[in-house]
Amino acid sequence: MTARFAIIFDSLEIASFAEFRGFHPAVTLERPGGPVTTPPYVQLRHGLSGTAQVFQWYTAAKSNPSAARRSGKLQFFSPEGLPSTTYWLEKAWPSRLEVVGGNIDDPNAVMDIVDFSFQSYQQLS
Repeated sequence: MTARFAIIFDSLEIASFAEFRGFHPAVTLERPGGPVTTPPYVQLRHGLSGTAQVFQWYTAAKSNPSAARRSGKLQFFSPEGLPSTTYWLEKAWPSRLEVVGGNIDDPNAVMDIVDFSFQSYQQLS
């Protein structure tokens, strides 16, 4: 058995992944017309469950970003399936979604990479 990483909102697991690729800080880029800041994000890879839920959330975030932001947990689970480290993600949303095995709206597609942007995060345990 391997470790897994789950996104949890309102005590419900929305999606789980096989790989955690780390937290990435906000970055400010100089552009013509002024600087642009990209939000911090966490990257998860190789979706195990929740493709449809994350796709719906991603679609909502594209059409109305502020309304799609949700606060919840990023829960790490040990290879034995026991909860280990927990992070609180404040006002998070899926900002990038890549799939394998079809188009993003194909029910057989599997999430490969998802970036969850957020306002802030805090380690809870």
